[in-house]
Amino acid sequence: MALAAAGCVKDARAANPAGATTVAVLGDSRTDGCVGHTQSSDCRRQDDGFNQPVLSSLLHLLAVKNPAAVFFTGDLTLGLEKEEEDGKIDPGAHPATGGWARNFEYHAGTFQRMLAAFKTTVKQQIGKIPFHPVVGNHDTAGPDAVALFRRAFSLQHPPGGYREPAHLAYTIQVGGAAFVVLATDYYQSCAERGVATPACNVQEHIISQPQISWLDGQLAKHVGQRLFVLGHEPAFSAGGSKSGLDNNQGARDVFWAILKRRGVTAYLCSHQHELEISQHDGVWQIISGGAGAPLDGGKKGGSGAPAAECTGGVALQPGFAERSFFHYILLNIPGPGPLPGPLPGPGQAPGATLPGPVTGQVRDCNDTLRRTFELTPLAPR
Repeated sequence: MALAAAGCVKDARAANPAGATTVAVLGDSRTDGCVGHTQSSDCRRQDDGFNQPVLSSLLHLLAVKNPAAVFFTGDLTLGLEKEEEDGKIDPGAHPATGGWARNFEYHAGTFQRMLAAFKTTVKQQIGKIPFHPVVGNHDTAGPDAVALFRRAFSLQHPPGGYREPAHLAYTIQVGGAAFVVLATDYYQSCAERGVATPACNVQEHIISQPQISWLDGQLAKHVGQRLFVLGHEPAFSAGGSKSGLDNNQGARDVFWAILKRRGVTAYLCSHQHELEISQHDGVWQIISGGAGAPLDGGKKGGSGAPAAECTGGVALQPGFAERSFFHYILLNIPGPGPLPGPLPGPGQAPGATLPGPVTGQVRDCNDTLRRTFELTPLAPR
């Protein structure tokens, strides 16, 4: 694993050699909503569903670095609201699913309001820097959620888009690199309104087979460029859990084999509210879920951890200090240059060399440099 600790070193600006492109990556700013509030009505009217102070700060800090684009890997907002009366779904609302079925519900008007507040924060902090969002499970929490998400971010007909309304997937070109955005979560409408079963509501932990085929085609179109794939859920969950695509290991392995065969440098995701950088069979995975959501490993109730720790005042369980903190990532992608053909073997041009590595920085909510790393490239087969 090409990962080097950099210590807590202040750095005013990310290095950007001639011809290189810098992009910023972060994800998961949603809150837990009105959990713990005794007056649901008051909370519901004020809850925007995301950690506005932390997100605003991170976006402001990364905007100073002037990246060519900002990618956000899902769960922008909570996407749900607390029920007015516990155990009773309000008129016009739909039941939540999974762990959020505990007295939460989806209402289109509330989701629109949350997205509008999120967009306002983004615009205020990064201005005209292109912003490219991924849908997460909280962004697909209702039957019309993806349609509202598309409209909010002008993604009704995205470039290189996957032609399936329930799955938001598209391709973005930034400098000499191509970024393919996938949907690891989608909503399957219930046959009968108000009924939530495993066969309907939010579907998680899998990339559909048609979308896999689309992904392979998109990567093939961009052969010769540096390739990145983005989704919300990790392919290999951190900490020994199964929080993501590894809940469907066979489908996950098919997906990962395509990334390797096409020479993808890294898969960028979040869903888990922590940081992990790892390599699997030659392809890198970056889990970066530190944009304001409650951190993994946080002790319930917290104990007043100092703001300098970037944990929102929550103390962490042992082993999480280097993984769980509010942060964003900068990726510095080398400029255009010759990329390799097949791996060494018949047909490879003599003297072909791999391009330089993608370098990265992890910066916390105080803009302290927490870590540097290199993502060595993988030649496509």
